[in-house]
Amino acid sequence: MGVDHAVVERLLHSSDVLERVKLQSLLAVATGARPAAVVAVPAELPEGAQLSVQIEHQFHEHMQGRDQDPYDPLARLLGRAVDRVRKKLLTEIKYKTEALNNIVVENVKKARGYQALRKLVDELGLSLEIEVNRPTIQELYLITGAEQALEVRELGRLRRDLRYASVRNPILHGPPHRRLFPEECSPEFTRLSGRLLGYPDCCIERYSFDQSSVTLSAQERASEQIIQSRAAGEEPDAFAYFAHSFFPCEPRCPQASAAGHRLYQALEGLSARAAETYRRQLDENLELVVAYPELIQEHMAHLKRQAMLAGGGKSGPLA
Repeated sequence: MGVDHAVVERLLHSSDVLERVKLQSLLAVATGARPAAVVAVPAELPEGAQLSVQIEHQFHEHMQGRDQDPYDPLARLLGRAVDRVRKKLLTEIKYKTEALNNIVVENVKKARGYQALRKLVDELGLSLEIEVNRPTIQELYLITGAEQALEVRELGRLRRDLRYASVRNPILHGPPHRRLFPEECSPEFTRLSGRLLGYPDCCIERYSFDQSSVTLSAQERASEQIIQSRAAGEEPDAFAYFAHSFFPCEPRCPQASAAGHRLYQALEGLSARAAETYRRQLDENLELVVAYPELIQEHMAHLKRQAMLAGGGKSGPLA
């Protein structure tokens, strides 16, 4: 796939897009090194942390009925009346989910990083499909064709079905991720998602096996593999960690390493600086996998604290 070098230069010099998103997502798909990639927003926007705080603040203001103009008592009174009617029509969780999702969309759409990302998607000749993972997480799938768009929509439908089934028949035992993210334990979901994102089949199958396990999750297994490999005096192949938050079946997986080399060579053909930056990112991806179990514990604790914000996914309104 041909890539406009002028667009590449603008992308590489932009401060409105994270470096890993530039190389491991945008250019990875634009060069054909990966069939698709996913960017989670607002987390993977440069202003993601600030947006998250802003969104949470606005959500709490909204739930307390203070989102109307304080200097317009009539508007505020009418707004509260409408809110009361909507609360009666919707269950409490649906009301909160809808309110939170609307606040996320409004803030993300206005974010400079999001606007820059959308512009680059267009300039690179890519397409965008948006799915809502949770009310606070919008997934932006970078794709190249209509067939992939259908796959993304099928992925979203499958996730909603799995979460609905989980609510009707809750999993009472096992790791927390099985209760909060039931799709992660579905071989069908894992295979569809993994192949869409260009992950090797051997890694997809190992991930699926791990996520169904009641002992070690994929993240714990992958972290432990690196630690044991280094303890045995064998350094993992950084090229096997070719994408952010990807877990190869083993630290020196040939298929995963080939994917990393493929992207490195594609970037090298565009810019020596881009290839050099990506080589550093491979090491960062590897070290992130080592740290993942601890990061997940922190994230799960945060989700429990924010349990009232949880809700099911649906097609996204950010397009």
